[in-house]
Amino acid sequence: DILTCFFRLYRDILPRRLIKLALFMREEFFCTYAQSLSPILPSMEHVIKKEYFSICDDMYDKEGENFKDDEILSFIENRKGKATIEYLSKKLSVPKMEIRDRIYSYIKQNKVKSDVSFYAKSEIKKEYIMLSGKFKTIDEYLSMVRKNAIKQISVLNAVKEGEIEYSVLKGNFGADRATINKLIQMGLIKQEFREEGEEFLKYEKTKTYPLNEEQKSVLNEYLKSENNKFLLHGVTGSGKTLVYIHMFKEAIKRGKQCLFLVPEIALTPQMMKSIYDEFGGKVAIMHSKLPESKRIREWDKVRKGKADVVLGARSAIFMPFKNLGLIVIDEEHENTYKSSSTPRYDTISLANYISDITGAKLVLGSATPSIESYYRAMIKKYTLLEMKHRTNKKPSPNVEIVDMANELRTGNRLPISRKLKDEIELRLKRNEQVILFLNRRGYNTFVLCPVCGYTEECPNCDVSLTYHKNINLLKCHYCGYTKEKPITCPSCGSKKINFLGKGTEKIMDQIQELFADARVLRLDLDTTRKKGSMENILKEFAEENADILIGTQMVVKGHDFKNVTLVGIILADYALNLPDINAGQRTFQLCTQASGRAGRSDKEGNVIMQTYKPKNKTLIFSALNNYKGFYAYEIQYRVKMDYPPFSEILGIFVSNEDEAVSIKECEKIYKKISDLVQNKKDVKIYKPTQAFIYKLQNKYTMHVLVKYKVADEIKKQIRKEFHNFKRNMKSSVFVEINPMTLL
Repeated sequence: DILTCFFRLYRDILPRRLIKLALFMREEFFCTYAQSLSPILPSMEHVIKKEYFSICDDMYDKEGENFKDDEILSFIENRKGKATIEYLSKKLSVPKMEIRDRIYSYIKQNKVKSDVSFYAKSEIKKEYIMLSGKFKTIDEYLSMVRKNAIKQISVLNAVKEGEIEYSVLKGNFGADRATINKLIQMGLIKQEFREEGEEFLKYEKTKTYPLNEEQKSVLNEYLKSENNKFLLHGVTGSGKTLVYIHMFKEAIKRGKQCLFLVPEIALTPQMMKSIYDEFGGKVAIMHSKLPESKRIREWDKVRKGKADVVLGARSAIFMPFKNLGLIVIDEEHENTYKSSSTPRYDTISLANYISDITGAKLVLGSATPSIESYYRAMIKKYTLLEMKHRTNKKPSPNVEIVDMANELRTGNRLPISRKLKDEIELRLKRNEQVILFLNRRGYNTFVLCPVCGYTEECPNCDVSLTYHKNINLLKCHYCGYTKEKPITCPSCGSKKINFLGKGTEKIMDQIQELFADARVLRLDLDTTRKKGSMENILKEFAEENADILIGTQMVVKGHDFKNVTLVGIILADYALNLPDINAGQRTFQLCTQASGRAGRSDKEGNVIMQTYKPKNKTLIFSALNNYKGFYAYEIQYRVKMDYPPFSEILGIFVSNEDEAVSIKECEKIYKKISDLVQNKKDVKIYKPTQAFIYKLQNKYTMHVLVKYKVADEIKKQIRKEFHNFKRNMKSSVFVEINPMTLL
C-alpha cells in the first residue's frame, strides 16, 4: 500500500508516525502527497546524509581485544563513532564497495552498528572575537602589546566591552587576519565560530519555583486521568508555564520526549528562557526564522532522541520524535496555529491525530480557549483542568468601560479618553508602566476627499492605503505598494484632503504630545522589521527603560512585565466591525489577553477599555473576566446558526488575474458540488461569493462554502472530485477547512 511505499522510501529519515501524518493531511486538508510531505521533510537538496559506524557495545565483552586483529574493526574502534566508508576506504586503500560489503556483513553479525546523521551542505557560521579571559583589566591586556601596534590596540579596545563579529572589526576598526592571528597566538583574544541563532542556546540553571496548591491539584488531576487529552483553562497570570514544566518532567522520567508549541516564538522570550534554564542542552528549537543549517541540525537532534523538549512554532509539530509522549500547545486559541499557505493545515487537528495514533498526551492551554476546544471539554472529549487564581493571589485587574461616543459629545476628540489620560498621569507619577493596545498600525488608516468621496485605494488589492508618517508614504499592508501622500484630490482637485482613522504610529505621536517627559516605545510590524528589533524593544520595556509601550496584538501575547499596572485598550470594538462569525471570539480573546498584562506582580492592575459599543455583551463579559458567561452566550448563537463546532465549513477558493475566469471557474465548481449535495438535507452549499478582500495582489478571489455535519460523508465525496476539477482549471484553487475569516 501507499503507506508501505512511503515508509520504504523514507525509513532512514522519517518515523512511520510522520508518514501516516502526511497521508492524513492529504485526506483532511485536500493537498497532494508532495504538498503534505513538504513541511515534514527537510529540503533534501540542501542536506548531506552521513552514515557513521562504531563497534557494538557487547563486542568488548564477547571478543575482548580480538577484534583488533581485523584492520577494519580496529580503524572503526579508533574513530570512536566517527568512522565512515569514505574514511576507511582511504585509510585502507580498498574500494568503497568492498568496504561497504564488509561493514554490512559485520552489522548482520552484530559486531558493528550504524548511525545516520544529517547536515546542511553549507553551514554559514559567523566568527566572533572576544578577550581571552587571561587578565582582569583592559590595561593588563594593552601592556602586552607594543605601543606602536596600532591595529592590535584597536582590536583590544574594541572587544573590551564584549564580543564583536570579525566582519565588524574588519570594517570599523581596521582589523585584518594577521592581527587577529597574532593576538590569538599571544593568548590575548579568542575566536568562536557560531551559526546565526546559536545565542539562544545559552542558559543558566535556576531554581524551579514550587507549585502552589491550585497548580498541584491540576497536575495531580492530569496524572490520574485515564483520558490523554486535556484543556487547561487558566486565567492570565495563573502560572500555566510552571505546570507545563512539571508535566514535561513527568514525561521525561518515563523516557518520553515533549513538544511545546507557542504561537509566535519571538514574542515569548521569558517563556523560552524558562524552558532553556530548566532543561538546558536537552532542548531543541524549531521555527521559520532559524537558518536552514540550524533547522537541519535541530531536526536531526530530535530524530536521534537527544532532545527531551522541543520548543517551537506550529512547524515543530512535524519534528521526527523518537519517542513522543506529550504535546503542549500554549495559547491554543491563536490563529497562527492555522497555516495560511498550502498545505493549509490546522495544528490542533494534527496534534489530536498524533495523540490518537501514538497515545501521546495532548494539553491545550489558554486563558481564553477557542469555542471549539471548550465545547470538546464540555462533552468530555478533553478533560477540563482549571486554574482560577493568579499566582500572586491578587484579583484580576479592575476593568472600566469608557464610552467614546460620550467623549465626542462632550468635546473630547482625542483617541485617549479623559479617564485614560488621568490614569496614565497617575502611573507616571508612581514610576509604574503602561501598555496601550490598538490593533491597527500606521498613522492614518485611510484618505478621503470630503468633496467628491474619493478614497486612496491600492491598485493591486481591494483595500484602502494606510498613511505612514515615518516614511511619509501611503502603503498597502497586503502587497507592499507605496504611493506619495496627495496634496490635492486626484479626482476633483480639491485641497480638502482628510487623513482619517488612527493607527499605532499616530497614537504614539499624540501620547508624546500629552506626556512630553514620558519614555515611549512602539511595538508593531513597522518597528520590528529589522532582525532583533522585537527582542530589543521587549527587553527595553522589561528593564523599565520606557514608561509606555504602544502596540498591536504583539503587546498582549503572554508577556510578564512586573511593573505594568495600567492597560489601555484604545478601540476595543475594532474586530467586532468585521462581518465574521469569529469576530466576537477574537474580540473577547484580544481584550482579555490585553487586560491580563496589568497587575501581574504585587501591584494592583487597572484596565481602561475604550469603545463605541459600551453595551456589547462580548465586551462586558471580557471586562468581567467571565469566560464561561461569554462561552454560554456564544455557543447559543452557534447552535442557532449551526456554526462550528456543530458543523464543519469547507471553503473552496478560486483565484485568477482575470476576473471573468475566476467567476466562471468558481461557478463551475459550485455546479459540480451542487450535483453532489442535492439530495442531502444536512448539507448546505452557498452560492459563489467574492472573498472578503476580493482583489489581492492583482488576483480576484471567489469562494464557495459548504456546511455539513462533521462526520458527513460529503467531505470524502468532494475530495474525490476536487483533484479532478482542479486539474482542469486555469485558476489557483485551494481548500480551507473552517477558514479563519468566514463572511
